[in-house]
Amino acid sequence: MRAELFRLGADEHVLLLMVHHIAGDGWSLGPLVRDLAAAYTARAAGHAPDWAPLPVQYADFALWQRASLGDASDATSPAAGSSRTGSRPWPGCPTGSNCPRTGRCRPSPRTAAAGSR
Repeated sequence: MRAELFRLGADEHVLLLMVHHIAGDGWSLGPLVRDLAAAYTARAAGHAPDWAPLPVQYADFALWQRASLGDASDATSPAAGSSRTGSRPWPGCPTGSNCPRTGRCRPSPRTAAAGSR
């Protein structure tokens, strides 16, 4: 995210927020705008925003995710299965084609030879 505040006059400003589509979607922009509005309103009134502490921190989520997925070195864990998915060839794909997880094969390299692809 990138933020830029433009001063248009003594009492007039414009805040520009640029968010990459991967970092922000339609759902996440609503809470962001509400939080910005609450912070602006509080600061304009001369005090800090009064937010309740978050019930879960990112570290809590990361610990839960690690416990849920298991260890990649354990062949029976979901984490190990996930890491193997990208290394298996897809059925029907030429050997060494490095098929992405979409299941579509990459085309063979083109050459200038007649009758070849």
